[in-house]
Amino acid sequence: MKTIAVSDETAAFLSELATRLANQDRRGTADPYYFTVRKFVDVAVPEGCGEKVMYFDSQDCESYTEEEAKENAIEHEMEFDDYVEDRCNKYDVKEEERYENFFFTLEGYQQHIKMDGHNIARRCNKYDSYVDHAYRNPEIAGVLKAVKEIGCALRQVETGEFLTTGNNTSKTPPQGEITPSCETCLIRRSICPHSSGSEGCRSIYKSA
Repeated sequence: MKTIAVSDETAAFLSELATRLANQDRRGTADPYYFTVRKFVDVAVPEGCGEKVMYFDSQDCESYTEEEAKENAIEHEMEFDDYVEDRCNKYDVKEEERYENFFFTLEGYQQHIKMDGHNIARRCNKYDSYVDHAYRNPEIAGVLKAVKEIGCALRQVETGEFLTTGNNTSKTPPQGEITPSCETCLIRRSICPHSSGSEGCRSIYKSA
């Protein structure tokens, strides 16, 4: 049986994260799972194997579609064939999916997009959220299990209720979960009598 103390900020974060994990749509994916950024990007391929042709302007150091390249030729008052021959390297591309970053919840993904979505959009054709399974990854599985157990215990200390899957609540602790206990009274009960007067008491619990 272990006793730990955490700050109110950490306790609030773990409680909120556990609630998100219990309530979110996992999109048919088994535990342990995570959210990631799925990007659709153009990748150069051998000639004749692509989905479209791109033109790299060696003077602008930019790649253009055929339509954009024709517009550039007009702007430079050049024939299209001359523009391509003098300034461009022609190559084939096809669209592929690439994945980056890691999030426990959809809210975490959305927060990241608010902060960095403008940069992600510049590096791909489009992007969205994607859920993947952390196959045979005991570290991720262990972290998720710990967050859920700690969050469940913190919720019971604050409300007297246990958080279960689907954001349901119960007065009975789920099997294998941890039961809160006050460091002062060491009595396991729904709401510790000292919790209203001790900030530290609300942040301490014992494993069942």
